[in-house]
Amino acid sequence: MGLSFSFCYEDDGPHVDLEGYQGVWYEFARTPNWFESAYATDVTASYRLDARFRRLTIVNRQLVNGNVISATGMGIPINEHNNRLLVTFTPHLPVTSEYRILAYEEGVYSLVVSGTWSKHAWVLTRDQSLDPDTFEELKGVLIAHGYPGDDLQLTTHTLRSC
Repeated sequence: MGLSFSFCYEDDGPHVDLEGYQGVWYEFARTPNWFESAYATDVTASYRLDARFRRLTIVNRQLVNGNVISATGMGIPINEHNNRLLVTFTPHLPVTSEYRILAYEEGVYSLVVSGTWSKHAWVLTRDQSLDPDTFEELKGVLIAHGYPGDDLQLTTHTLRSC
């Protein structure tokens, strides 16, 4: 089964229905970064749409040594396909970064990248699993965009998804 995806240059790429994007996404894999603990488990990103202002509230959570660590941010879509967002997690990370959704299948997975000077990537899923062939294809999408697809590390989930 092949993935259908488009490269996200300018306004190209998959259309993302912001209403359908709402809810909890499980971090299936990520590239190493300085703002997530290497020991983090049960990492989730929850999105809630404020349609009136056309923005998303984002709550990232991770479990580190039994403690829940969370950061709340805001994402503002910057193109008509809603696959590019300006995201900030002030005061935790007082910078704004562009997040791009390179590949997306509603209700299944989202491949998100960010970073202007350093490149970060996340594979998010609606449940805690992903078909191995799809994961390999998503790694190929990352590499085609200049991201370190081979550096993806699987995220451990100890809590059952509901």
